[in-house]
Amino acid sequence: MTETPSSGCELQCLWLTREYPYPANAGDLIYSRFLAESFAEAGADLTVLCRDTPDGVDSPKTPPPSIAWKRVSGKLRKAVFSLLSSLPSLPHRYATRRFRSALEKLLRDRKWQVVLIDHLGMGWVLEVLNKVLPSGPRQPPVVFVSHNHEETARLRMAKHYRGNFLKRAALFWDAKKAGRLERVLVESADLVTVNTLEDRALFARSHPEKRYLVLTPGYLRRVVTSRVITQNDPRRAVVLGSFDWLAKQIDLREFLKVADPMFAAAGAALGVIGRAPEPFLADIRDGLQATSFTGAVEDISQHLDGARIGIVPERTGHGFKHKVLDYVFNRIPVAAVENSVTGMPLVPGESLLVYPDMAALCRGVLAVLDDVERLNQLQQSAFEKCLGQFDWQSRGRDLFDHVKALVALRSTV
Repeated sequence: MTETPSSGCELQCLWLTREYPYPANAGDLIYSRFLAESFAEAGADLTVLCRDTPDGVDSPKTPPPSIAWKRVSGKLRKAVFSLLSSLPSLPHRYATRRFRSALEKLLRDRKWQVVLIDHLGMGWVLEVLNKVLPSGPRQPPVVFVSHNHEETARLRMAKHYRGNFLKRAALFWDAKKAGRLERVLVESADLVTVNTLEDRALFARSHPEKRYLVLTPGYLRRVVTSRVITQNDPRRAVVLGSFDWLAKQIDLREFLKVADPMFAAAGAALGVIGRAPEPFLADIRDGLQATSFTGAVEDISQHLDGARIGIVPERTGHGFKHKVLDYVFNRIPVAAVENSVTGMPLVPGESLLVYPDMAALCRGVLAVLDDVERLNQLQQSAFEKCLGQFDWQSRGRDLFDHVKALVALRSTV
C-alpha cells in the first residue's frame, strides 16, 4: 500500500473510492479526482483509500500533496461470482480481502471525523464501517458521493440489452441488487451528494427526508475562446466518451447501426473518440464505412478540432455527461437523444439539439451538418450559458462547508 503525505489540516476525512484516478480517463474518475482535490484544497485533511493502477505506476500527472493516497494492489474479484452474493457486480468485485484489510486498519489506526463513500461500487464498505466504528452518536458522519441514480441506470441497461437471454436476466437481477444497496447507502448516509437536480429528485422519492447537496462537475480542460465553423471544416461529427461500461456499449452499438449507413450515404464522417475494450471494437467495426475509432487518447483536443457537431447518443446511461462540457468549451455544437443531457443550463433548440430516438438524431445531425450559420449559433449560445458555471473549487468548498456543519452537529449530540 503506497501513500503521499497529508496536509495536516484539522478536519480528518477518510474518502473511500474505487480506483486511483491518475490518469482520469473516464467520467467517473474525473469526478472522483477533481472533487476530492478541491475538497482537500478547501481545508480537509484528506486520506483516500483506493485500488492502485493496474501497473502500479503513477501517471505523468503528479497528484497534489494535499491528499494522502493509500493505494491497495491486487486484482478485482470475478464478476460472475457476484451472482452468488447479495452485493451487485461492481461492489462485489472491489470487496477484495486486501481492500477490506486496508480499510479495517485505517479505521482502527486513526480517529476519523467523517467518512465519504464515493460511488455505489464502494457500497461494500458499509459492512466494514458497521463492524469497526463505534455505533450511535460516536460514529463519524457518513457522506455518500453518488455519481448516478444507479437503480434507474441499471434497469435501463438491462431493458435495452439485446444479447443472450441469460445475461439479460442476470442484468435485471444485478439492477435489483444495485437498487437495494443504493437505498441502504442513502439510508445510512448523513449527507448524499448528487451531480444533477434530476438525480436528487429520484433519490428523494424513497428518502425525502435526507440531506442532499447538488455538486455538478467542474471543468478544467481546454477552453476555446472563439471559433467560427465554416464550410472548409470537414463534414465530420464526433462521439466522445469511454466505452468500458456495458450501458455505453449498448448505446454506441445501437447508434452506429443506424448512423453509419446514413453518414456513408451522405458522404459525412463520424469519429468515435475514447477508450473501449478491444473485443467490443473488433465486434462492431465490421462493415462500418463512415466511422473511425481513436481508442484511448491522452489529449482529446486534437481529435475534437474541426468537428462540426458533437453527438450524445445515450438513452441507457444516466447522470451528468462530462463529454458535453468538452463539446461546449471546445466550441462544438451538441446534438443528443432526449433526456440524456442533464445538469446543464442548455436550452433545447437554442443551445442544444435534441431528438426522440437514434434515427431522428442521425437525421437531425445530417440535416444541420452543412448549415454553418445554425451550427455557430448553437455553439455560441451553449458557450455563453456555460461560461463560469462549472468551477471545481466552488464544488470543493460547498462539500467542505457541508461536511464541517455535519461534524459540528454530531459533536453537539
